Amino acid sequence: MGIKLNIKSCSFNNEQIIILESQFLLKLTLEIMFFSHRIIFLISFIFLSNIANAQLIPFRNGEIWGAIDREENEVIPFNYDEVSFFSEGTYLVRIKNTYGLMDEKGKYILQCENDGIIPFSENHVQVIKDGKSGLFTLKGKEVLPISYQGLRYLKDVDLIEMRQQKKYGVVDFDGKEIIKLYFDGIRVVDEERFIVRESGKYMLIDRSMQSISKEYFNDLIPLEDDYFLLRNNQLWGCIDRDGNQIIPVVYDQILKTEDGFFQVRKENAFGLYTVEGNELLFPEFETPIFVFDTESIWAKSRGEWKEVQKETAKQRSLEFTKIDTLRTYIRASDEEGMLIFDKNQKQIFEKKYHEVRPYNSKVFAVQMNKKWAFVNFEGEELSDFIYDEIYHLKDKRSSSYRTSADFDRVWDRPFNEKKQKKPSLKDHEMIGKVRIGTNWALVNGDGELLTDAIFDEIGLVSDQSPIWYKQNGRYGAMDLQGYRLLDPIYESVEWNVERKVFKIETSKKIGWSDKNGKQLVAPKYENLSWEGGDQHLLVKQEGKWGMVNLEGKTVIPIELDRLFGWEDYVMGVKENKVILFSNNGETLVPRKYDGIELLKNAQGKVIKDFLVVRNGYAKGVINKAGKEIVPVQFDIIYYSEGGLVKAEKSGQAGYLDTLGNVYYVE
Repeated sequence: MGIKLNIKSCSFNNEQIIILESQFLLKLTLEIMFFSHRIIFLISFIFLSNIANAQLIPFRNGEIWGAIDREENEVIPFNYDEVSFFSEGTYLVRIKNTYGLMDEKGKYILQCENDGIIPFSENHVQVIKDGKSGLFTLKGKEVLPISYQGLRYLKDVDLIEMRQQKKYGVVDFDGKEIIKLYFDGIRVVDEERFIVRESGKYMLIDRSMQSISKEYFNDLIPLEDDYFLLRNNQLWGCIDRDGNQIIPVVYDQILKTEDGFFQVRKENAFGLYTVEGNELLFPEFETPIFVFDTESIWAKSRGEWKEVQKETAKQRSLEFTKIDTLRTYIRASDEEGMLIFDKNQKQIFEKKYHEVRPYNSKVFAVQMNKKWAFVNFEGEELSDFIYDEIYHLKDKRSSSYRTSADFDRVWDRPFNEKKQKKPSLKDHEMIGKVRIGTNWALVNGDGELLTDAIFDEIGLVSDQSPIWYKQNGRYGAMDLQGYRLLDPIYESVEWNVERKVFKIETSKKIGWSDKNGKQLVAPKYENLSWEGGDQHLLVKQEGKWGMVNLEGKTVIPIELDRLFGWEDYVMGVKENKVILFSNNGETLVPRKYDGIELLKNAQGKVIKDFLVVRNGYAKGVINKAGKEIVPVQFDIIYYSEGGLVKAEKSGQAGYLDTLGNVYYVE
């Protein structure tokens, strides 16, 4: 059912045009009927919500604008140079260069006497007049008079910053003063704290204008966890959020460490403070400084490592020549060997290894006499010293760690005879490889061999992947327990996470196998793309492209010049015309257009469910089912405000709706 809107026409270049411009309609279908020199825009439109709740329809009659309701009643009189939608239930009107705001009953909210009206917050507008700004509600209530040089919405704390003669202040949305209009600059810390600048210096104040930092500083920098660094001249200190001194302003540098301490520097010596302000180390040490969870700190002073007691500052010399961190451990060494300590200062094993590094969360890799073995946290040696190299498969220092493809976890038959349990979700954290001579083997989290050392290389691509291997120059795949999934007969092997299939290649032909290594399609294609949805693949054969499912059944005939995934579709090209398919291979748009583009608004944002089609330079609009909504005959098409498509032809424009129920314009 429809309503008839009797709208007077207007003339441009001796061509009579009827244009309905509405910014509250979802889409418009614009049909052009040619009668000699007469062009009539028949504009069909649908309201976004229930028709009974429809808002006003701004449109132009000749050179003047107004707005009517859906019963054709004039609500905003045709007295304006422009009428446009502003926000729900409000309309911006313009006469020459002055602006006003009206409600949906045609009554003024703000008189048409302002230089500008712009959105400020959800329920407020900034009004500009004679170079000054004020703030009003959408009901027209004044919050701030039009007397300020600038206003800024402090969204994080829901306050307003105002500027007047290079001075700044803060008020709330009731107009209540929070910070007086006095300072050279204001930075919001949180709802209760602000950093203010005056004469090039900074002070921390609260919401009641009381000083927290007690005085002004040359610099005042907020840190995480509610601490603030202070600088006077070239010296730094620190306070907490309540202004309590944590570190006096006497240091050349202050850094907050990852383990929750403040490291201070005085000239070239370093010290340490707790976040409560307790001095743990007087500045006389070198960096780095190691802090245990016990009462001890290890630090180096005058070339010698020392242990310092946190409470008493008592020092004793350490026998180590080198101390550094190793993940969550502290590694200490001297000429006799290397030791590992945890954060509780517990020694992990005796000092006899020449190199130590964590293998996983429960095992270390250790080296002695240029050979490697595995040792657990109790110091028990889990293997003989027979390995030339040990790597965790996730260790990027290993040349076998690749990032060019995605893999997933799978399991099947073993290289050895005994079937082991399926790997757990954490097994990727445990699996590694060892080298004996020139060959590699797979090992588990306890350092036990899962395979013999028979591989040229072993690698892992991602956290969710089977393992690829290379043997005698060819590639295969195995699972996390060493069970063979693919024999080493391929030039390349790649895993796809979404489809859980292997891409296999031999003799420059491509096929694929399932997660258990069962061949689904023998290598026969020249190329393969994963862009066809979760259950489909794009394939190339004899120079042409098509789409098949995982079992190899043809979904899109292999006859296209090009085929590629595009947004939520599959796009094909044949003889310079495009064809649009769904990800299931259904033809949405037959071969009839030169091009298909995304529908965007004036700011470049993509509008879903509709596409722009092109033949030559002429453009139209189709919906996601491929139905032509806007005829292909316009120069410019883009999405406008209020759910409309704006179409331009020969300099003239109309707004278009796209859905079912039609309301005719005569």
